[in-house]
Amino acid sequence: MFGQLGAEYRNTSVNLVRVNNNTTPSELRGNLNQHFIVIPAYVGVRVGEALGLRVQAGAELATLLGVGDNNLNLNRDNLRTTTVNGLAGLGINLGPLTLDALYNHGLANVYKNSTLDSKRRMFSLNVGVRF
Repeated sequence: MFGQLGAEYRNTSVNLVRVNNNTTPSELRGNLNQHFIVIPAYVGVRVGEALGLRVQAGAELATLLGVGDNNLNLNRDNLRTTTVNGLAGLGINLGPLTLDALYNHGLANVYKNSTLDSKRRMFSLNVGVRF
């Protein structure tokens, strides 16, 4: 078994469609860039010595640092500044290289005052070097 704690800077970009029934046009499309500091914590188990296969799960605390300019009129006040996300992943050691596939599932909606499901869902692939 192993544990892992870290800190990451993350920039995400999302293409959004805002539907508005009160004005024309009825649909507004735009890109929203968000900047975060993320603290992930994992607990995992290594399976087999030869390949160094890892299975891990955990949670992360994500804090919003800022929102980029966008035509949707969304800013920091429209978004939760802190969210908690669940994590699950698989990894393998390939000599000095590590390869990890991770799934990130938001446990709370990203947008304040919204009834829509806006939980963050991300898949990531990480390559690292062991030393």
